[in-house]
Amino acid sequence: MAFYGDRRGGASKSLRRSIALAAVTLIAVIVRAPLLGSAFTASDTDQYLGIARHVFPGGFIDNVRAPGYATLLALFELVGIDPVHGVVFLQNLIGIALPAFVVLVGWRYFSPVPAIVAGFLMAASPLAIGVEQLALSDYLFGVFFFVAAVLLTESAIRLRSGDNGWELLAAAGVGFGLATLVRANGLIAIVAIPLALLASTRSWRPALRPAAIVIGAMAIVLAPWCIHNLIRFGDPNVSSESGLALYARAVSWGEMPPSADSADGRLARRVYNTADPSVPHAAAGTTSGVYNALVGTGKTPSEAYDVMGALAREAILDDPGAYAADTAESLGLSREVLDPKTFTASSSDQISKTRGYIQALNPGARDLPGDSRLTRVPWQIAQALTKLLFVLTLGGLLILILPFAGPERSRIAGSVLLVVSGVGILAVALTARWEQRYIISLLPFIWLLSTATVAQLVSLLATGLRRLPRLRTQGEAA
Repeated sequence: MAFYGDRRGGASKSLRRSIALAAVTLIAVIVRAPLLGSAFTASDTDQYLGIARHVFPGGFIDNVRAPGYATLLALFELVGIDPVHGVVFLQNLIGIALPAFVVLVGWRYFSPVPAIVAGFLMAASPLAIGVEQLALSDYLFGVFFFVAAVLLTESAIRLRSGDNGWELLAAAGVGFGLATLVRANGLIAIVAIPLALLASTRSWRPALRPAAIVIGAMAIVLAPWCIHNLIRFGDPNVSSESGLALYARAVSWGEMPPSADSADGRLARRVYNTADPSVPHAAAGTTSGVYNALVGTGKTPSEAYDVMGALAREAILDDPGAYAADTAESLGLSREVLDPKTFTASSSDQISKTRGYIQALNPGARDLPGDSRLTRVPWQIAQALTKLLFVLTLGGLLILILPFAGPERSRIAGSVLLVVSGVGILAVALTARWEQRYIISLLPFIWLLSTATVAQLVSLLATGLRRLPRLRTQGEAA
């Protein structure tokens, strides 16, 4: 009888999970149905398209960007599909499947309720559309990065149980490598991997070998592209634009003037000073102006990027306090994106933010997401739920309890996912100008961690209430 009961309980649990998976997938389809066939672009899209046009006729023209997204665009063009609409449609299909994967991850590592809520938010949040409908690499990068982090989480759990198998560790490394080939930001995994394994094992020695396997597998994935770059361009980096990105972050967005102690610095300062004082430098175009001016002096693109990186680092060292303040501001702006500001629609809610952001990147965009009630109603429910999570987690601050509360599996999962996403958010704040889409690409982490935190808080509260002395009713024996 006990065996029969166990089977029946297992079947019931499996049925509930199947219903949850079907429900979030249906919601994802309903939200995206009015959007299928639409696609939006930004200035970076033109760069990817310019690279893609040369991939099959003659190969990559430079290594400014990681190759994954441009190659995907080139494949669509090769088979006669408009690359922008093709890649966004693919992202929509992934967006339909991803909520179910989030449910499975949350169900395995935390509990059913936070799994379902996180899956619903992934299916219905307006923020997700903020990157999914754009022909940019951020969405696919976020998906690969999240899947790799989940594989790393499973590896960490098995390591704690004494399973030292290398296959899952290698798979995590491959996942991080693929994420890096889509967007070079994936290189932050080299820092995140050992820290995440250290947080889960609580000791350096058990974390070293697994970290080496993951990073080694990641390096194997990246090696062909790096060797190609070394042979063709004399530069083994995954992407050569890191100097440009840091200059845009520190000098343009942070408004830290470049030093005039060198000829290149004086040239950059002259361009920097051409910006309209009433316009933020981040919007004034001085970053591209400096790049064009340096190339105009005879420098190659790679040399120009190196100079801009050096000028940015010099500006940071000259005023580290301002750089730290700008980093804190960037983190604050990312946190603000996750706050809908209201439980209903308004000019400052996430629906308006999403529509306004797409229109800012693509001023000619028409039929913006949210015009259909099929999309709008789930969006409103999702942003109300997001506001509730934001309040209950104190703006995300209480997520830090996850590595220290709950069953061991939940603690390990909370540690790994928190470290990987935290390193990602901090690295972007340190090295790139603030963009709304960067934090949105990490939504799977954010929804899972925030919902798991609320569930853990409820559990701790319930446990505390049960431990309180029970009040005796009148006449009850002492």
